[in-house]
Amino acid sequence: RGLWTVDLKTRFESTPRQGCFTSPVVHDGRLIVQTAAVAAEQPRVVALDPATGQASWQTKFTERAPYTSPLTGTLAGVTQVLVHHVVVGPPAVGGLTALDPKTGTVLWSQTPAASKAASYETPFLLGGDRVALLTWNDFAAQQVKRDGATWKMEELWRSAVSSHAWTASPKVASAGAGSSPVMRCNATSQ
Repeated sequence: RGLWTVDLKTRFESTPRQGCFTSPVVHDGRLIVQTAAVAAEQPRVVALDPATGQASWQTKFTERAPYTSPLTGTLAGVTQVLVHHVVVGPPAVGGLTALDPKTGTVLWSQTPAASKAASYETPFLLGGDRVALLTWNDFAAQQVKRDGATWKMEELWRSAVSSHAWTASPKVASAGAGSSPVMRCNATSQ
């Protein structure tokens, strides 16, 4: 039986162009999900109460974040939600936006200067304050550093050996092009 349903398109005014492929992540009692919003005035990422589906916070930022899944981790001693964002081009290029998981406040956002493409890939942590970004053209390791309130990513290396890849999480359920992405939380028997 369903506990709750959230129509992301209706609730958060999301207007996905190609549906929505994202998997939520649970962190500190919040279900964090990207909405597939296209316009900057629409929430890009929201945190929902898993028991009720009510929003704890919603965050808007300039870059698009439509096709990856958020990731939580600790970089430079600070727990954060990482979102692989896309800066509309041409060409469209990918970078990272980090959010405070308790409030949704943007901690930092950077697009590597060497980035030549975007992708639908979720970033992943490499350990030692390093994060990996995969695009359609390359794979790069970035070192995240913090000096007071200033954050920066420094590229450690970039490999041009990559192919067009779509590595969505196995928890993804796409509503399909032109339809509303809908999230359902179902009760499980114990």
